[in-house]
Amino acid sequence: MAARQLPPNPERQALFNLLKPSCVALSSQILTSGPVNPRALTAALTALHQTLTTLPSGGADLDNKIGDYIFFPLSHVFRAYRTLPDRALELALLCLLVLIQTCWRLQVAPELGRQLVILLTFVVGGAPGEANERSEETKTAGVRCLRGLFEAVVRGTGNGGLVENLPALGHTVTTLLEGAAGAESATLQEECVGSLEVLLVEVLKDEPDIRAGFFPGVVSGLVRAVGLGATTKRPYTTLVGIVGLVGNLVGSVLADEKVAKLPETDDADEEVGGEEIKVHRTKAWVKMTAGHTKVALEQLLKLRTHPKLDVRQAVFALCRDILETCAKTLADAEMALVESMIVLSGDTDETLARLAENTVRVMASMNAGFKESVRSCLDRWITVLPRIMTSNDEDAKERVIVRLSLTFGLCTELGLETDLLRDMLAASIKESLIAALAPTKSKGISIQSSSVSSIQPRLAALVLQEGGHHKHGQIQPFPDVIMGQRSQYGTMESMKQLLGHLGQSSENALSLAQRNVRDASVRGGPAKERATSLWIAINLLKGSLKESSEMDMFFDLGMVESNPLQQRVTEELFYLSLSYLTNTAEFEDGDTDGKDGAMIQCLALESLSLVAQTQKRAFREELVEALYPVVHHLGAASPEVQSHAMVTLNNIATACEYADAKELLLENVDYMVNAVSLKLNIFDLSPQAPVVLGMMLKLVGPSLVPFLDDLVVDIVAILDGFHDYEKLCSALFEVLGTIVEESAKSAPEVLMIGAEGTDTFNAPRHRPQQVLDDAELLKHLREARELKKNPRTEPSIWDDDKESTPHKPWGKPKDLPGGPNPTDDDPEKLFEELSNGDGDGDTDQLPPPADPEPPKLTPTYTILRNITSLTQHYLPHDSYPLRLRVLRLVTTAATALGGHENEFLPLLNEVWPMVVERLSDAERSVAVEACAAVTALAVAAGDFVGTRVVDLWPLVRRVWLGVDRVRGRGSAGKSTVTGTAVAARSAWGGMGVYAPEYKLWDALLTMLTRILGAVRLPAGVLGEMCETFGDILELRVELREALEKVAADEVWCEIQARRGGWAGGMPEVPEWEARRGRSAGEVWGAVVF
Repeated sequence: MAARQLPPNPERQALFNLLKPSCVALSSQILTSGPVNPRALTAALTALHQTLTTLPSGGADLDNKIGDYIFFPLSHVFRAYRTLPDRALELALLCLLVLIQTCWRLQVAPELGRQLVILLTFVVGGAPGEANERSEETKTAGVRCLRGLFEAVVRGTGNGGLVENLPALGHTVTTLLEGAAGAESATLQEECVGSLEVLLVEVLKDEPDIRAGFFPGVVSGLVRAVGLGATTKRPYTTLVGIVGLVGNLVGSVLADEKVAKLPETDDADEEVGGEEIKVHRTKAWVKMTAGHTKVALEQLLKLRTHPKLDVRQAVFALCRDILETCAKTLADAEMALVESMIVLSGDTDETLARLAENTVRVMASMNAGFKESVRSCLDRWITVLPRIMTSNDEDAKERVIVRLSLTFGLCTELGLETDLLRDMLAASIKESLIAALAPTKSKGISIQSSSVSSIQPRLAALVLQEGGHHKHGQIQPFPDVIMGQRSQYGTMESMKQLLGHLGQSSENALSLAQRNVRDASVRGGPAKERATSLWIAINLLKGSLKESSEMDMFFDLGMVESNPLQQRVTEELFYLSLSYLTNTAEFEDGDTDGKDGAMIQCLALESLSLVAQTQKRAFREELVEALYPVVHHLGAASPEVQSHAMVTLNNIATACEYADAKELLLENVDYMVNAVSLKLNIFDLSPQAPVVLGMMLKLVGPSLVPFLDDLVVDIVAILDGFHDYEKLCSALFEVLGTIVEESAKSAPEVLMIGAEGTDTFNAPRHRPQQVLDDAELLKHLREARELKKNPRTEPSIWDDDKESTPHKPWGKPKDLPGGPNPTDDDPEKLFEELSNGDGDGDTDQLPPPADPEPPKLTPTYTILRNITSLTQHYLPHDSYPLRLRVLRLVTTAATALGGHENEFLPLLNEVWPMVVERLSDAERSVAVEACAAVTALAVAAGDFVGTRVVDLWPLVRRVWLGVDRVRGRGSAGKSTVTGTAVAARSAWGGMGVYAPEYKLWDALLTMLTRILGAVRLPAGVLGEMCETFGDILELRVELREALEKVAADEVWCEIQARRGGWAGGMPEVPEWEARRGRSAGEVWGAVVF
């Protein structure tokens, strides 16, 4: 080293001085006679690498001579590379990489280059026949050195002498291919692919025969490196590099312009020796190689659906470049390449999809063969569609449908569309859908016997949401019923898009739609085929209508009649849909599978919605026929049919320019009522008619009730004729109950009766009992005598003190004697005068009162009265659910009707006996509901039912004592209050408040509590009540307070007696008794004894 001449330049001298210590230290470690110390050698290499990477100029001042100086110790390190640890060898390779990128960046000595290629190949791949156990990091450093070396050769002149040793170069290529395919590190895979690209594309660019010799093996190795197996996952960056390398190789070896002048054959044989491998390219070789290349490309083109956008972009570039440069050479692969371009036209990335579509369009316009390839792709996908639709791979189904849609659109643009092609496509779609529906997997789409109770949640949702899920001005989409599972959503959307393109293609699509409508109308045909034909017709017509709408946006065609064929197809679809919706017996009698029947009904509803969207406001004329069938299917048993009916109703409202479905029904209520009436008149016993009526009531509200008088008559007639049919009666009473509930919501004037709409609501019929002193008693007696002498109509103090004196007598005024009447202050004489009827007034001279004008009943009040009167005949029915329903109806009606005593009291006289009889019903729930009905009737009638309540009391007492025994206390009146909760779990058979007996026990007490506040009862009954309920008066606060208001003394005495009698002495005398001068013994002795 002392013999080397150092540069005189001061900067070079400083650089040399900076590098010298590291180089000397490395030389001292590697140039030793003894064994090498791995740790010291690693430290020396680390110091040299750190020095090289931290040079002030970044290595720009390094030249070949300094590089040779640095490489001298490194060369000795590489000679011993087999014995060096991975870290030491990696550091040496990193130092060599710095030298290649700086000192030898522009030129590498040919001999040195060949030696380095061989060395680095052995470092990366190991010696032939030996296993290479080097780390991934060491191999990565070696491959980077190879790539840097190749790039340095490219910057120089020629090929750096690398082709002089082809076997070694071939070993390098093989090693890099193995690294790309078998390396675990993504970085090593990328470096191997990058090194191969520089070597084969750049270094050997002037050696086409040598590159052609490597071409088949390299392409095959790269395809294997892609790793398209189910368990192999290749980093997407590696895939991008492989696809790009294959494209560059194919373009450089098989480009049309590069093989055009090749000879047909070559007499010279291919030389294969130990030192040279060379291929003599001919047309025959090109043809053979193109066949192998096609197979390789078909594997690579599978990456067109890779989830990474970069990979799909690389595949697009591969297809585009090969179609542009190798159209003749790889003509056999054109079909696969065009297919991939079409697939990429439907990519999820809009930029890539638009670029691919435009590329296909441009290439097709310039190349007739390309057009034929597009048409061949369409034919192929049409053929395979039925087979793919029978598989379970929804992604594959969606892909092929999207490709069909894109290809058909391209064929339409390129003028390749024919009637035969459209027919083939429509037939394939129909066949594929029928095949997909063969093993029906849909759940819940079925036709069952309808049930009123099962559809109430749906109808309630429709009412509460003001016409369902309606959004004003928007047409709502329908859920899929053909292949309607969630996993099949994408497939069906793609199929709709395909049929939409087909419908927009030409007028022939309308003929296809008409043909499918007529296929769907064939009675007795397979239901799946009819449903499929109807679905295809709907979507074809949608596409045709969409095209018409788009034309109307740009041209004013208001004076031009619409397409006659389109009108005919629309009319045929409308009447076919009506026939399916009105003749539901076909789907309920077992002639067709229930699921298929529900499917057809859903599609019929979609058809009506489509026709309404087409005709818009003009569709109002069709509501006479179309509205009831839609509302009718709101009561279908199938949830899917109900959902479709809701959406259809909202869409019709939007198309006909109604605010919502509620307004639609209200404006056309006459159509609906007539339709329901017709069904009831012919004794159509299907439950849909009552359900529709109930739904209309919930939607429209009380304003519909006045129109239902004839319907109520029809319902009564059906009940009379079919009263033994429990479900039918229950459904009809459900409707009657809805009528009553909605009527009860009416404003007071709706239920008002009287002449010319005058309100005749009566004053409250119950006056609370009062304790009168002597002065108040005399006042009331005088008032009674005066009222007897001068009868009047004005209310007096007896009418809740509204007016204290009369305003005008009926008869002529009498001359009153002067001075006070001597009997005015004697209560006994006043009683005798009132009893004997003697008075000063001459009532015989009074003119008879005029006959009251007969009341004028509103339609709503009349309907409610008739319905309530009907209930008495069904309260003894054997079905306890029906009895429950009827009792609830009575409870609701009593509140609405109770304000008019002249009409209500006769009705009360009719229903009261049957209602009170239900208090002793064997079904506890019926008895509980009877308590509520009795309460409502009693509260509405007031004191008029006082006698009836007295007669009812023994029955109530007997029933209550019967259920009270279950509480475990024995006879009421003898038990004592224990302080525990009435409904404790230890009582009532261990069920607590959930026991049926407890519910009846509580209902009876609640009933009596409310009756005590509304009806005046005699003292005897009140005393019996206090005695019966004595042990629970302190627990039932509401009952005790109600009794205290009418019988405070009895309640107090009963409570004291239950607490242990009079041990504490007599209680104080009440104030009103003290004023009379009565002592405590006289008062309480009379009560107790």
